[in-house]
Amino acid sequence: MAGKKRNTKRQIGNRLKILAGILSLLVIIAFGTARYFNTTGGRIFLLDIGFDGKYERVQREIGVTLLGALGKCGIRRDTIEIRPGESGKSGSVYIVKAMVPKESSLIKINNTIDKEVEGCGGRVRSCYERNSGKKIEMEIGTRSRVTHRCIIVKSSKAVLISEKSPAVAVVVDDFGFFNNKLARDFIAVKASITIAVIPGLKYSDDICRLAGGAGKDILCHLPMEPEQEVEDFGKIPFVRVSMSDKRIKRIVEKALAATPGLIGVNNHMGSKATADSRVMKVVLKVCRKQKLLFFDSLTSPSSVASEMASSMGMSPLRNDFFLDNSGDDVRRNMRKMMDTASRRGWALGIMHVKRESLEDLEWMIKEAGKRGIRFVNLREMSVLIQGS
Repeated sequence: MAGKKRNTKRQIGNRLKILAGILSLLVIIAFGTARYFNTTGGRIFLLDIGFDGKYERVQREIGVTLLGALGKCGIRRDTIEIRPGESGKSGSVYIVKAMVPKESSLIKINNTIDKEVEGCGGRVRSCYERNSGKKIEMEIGTRSRVTHRCIIVKSSKAVLISEKSPAVAVVVDDFGFFNNKLARDFIAVKASITIAVIPGLKYSDDICRLAGGAGKDILCHLPMEPEQEVEDFGKIPFVRVSMSDKRIKRIVEKALAATPGLIGVNNHMGSKATADSRVMKVVLKVCRKQKLLFFDSLTSPSSVASEMASSMGMSPLRNDFFLDNSGDDVRRNMRKMMDTASRRGWALGIMHVKRESLEDLEWMIKEAGKRGIRFVNLREMSVLIQGS
């Protein structure tokens, strides 16, 4: 009888072990599946099986990949036109039109686009040669959706810029308060600029959608505590040094969730918070976990953000120039920035959503072109700095 009880207990124990193993396996599978569906490839899969709500996000991500592919081919951003086209199954299909020099190989460009788009989980659905080999037209998207129509045209006006040319990255801060003509004009600028959106404002989501559709990199412009006391605004409170690690983590995660399509974070204000090692460690851990860049606006010379990011294996991105502070000679600052890029190979700067700043930015884009300096987004700058 005692033997039977021991056998029964042994059988129950074995079954519990098997059950625990199965549950562990299911947890691992569920975790892996959740991670996959949070990638571009995962979102494309969901879109293709009928989750139409994924269309805009997938379109933004494929658009960024497409612009990256064109950049790899040496095609200048100011020769690329992006505009909404006809409505597709889930939303507007974007038209991307680029001019390339007459000597360019359209086959090579097509192959580069094909490789990059397939690499993110999308596909080039079709490609046709027109005008006796002077033009190609491509349909790009997923298995079931068209997200972009890409037109590449040979032109005598187009000039390629080498990947070895000096580069500048300009981040435009403080989007989200308005969705007006000025904001849309910045987003429509024909250069690779990065749009920093304050999370939780009335128009934050609209700006992210417009910027993503235009192929611009998006940052969460995270409100952080300055030296002088300031009141919270919007739905996302300032990250403050008096907060616990857990509270900071929750705020950062909420801010990131409120900034769709982002590729990184930079601090809004934050002279006090970015000088605090504990605070920055918590913020950077969240960024690293979500594979996001952190761009130190450098609102304080005491900031530890970029050094700490480097120590944590992240790219140490740090601002070089505030271009349009009140009372400054903006174009003089821009010349200094371009001089730095020519000497060092790269430079980063910040400006703000102001009409006069937009006019100065348009001037800088033309001036940079004359000097052989290219505009890059923050992700491209991150790769450039790490390789230097």
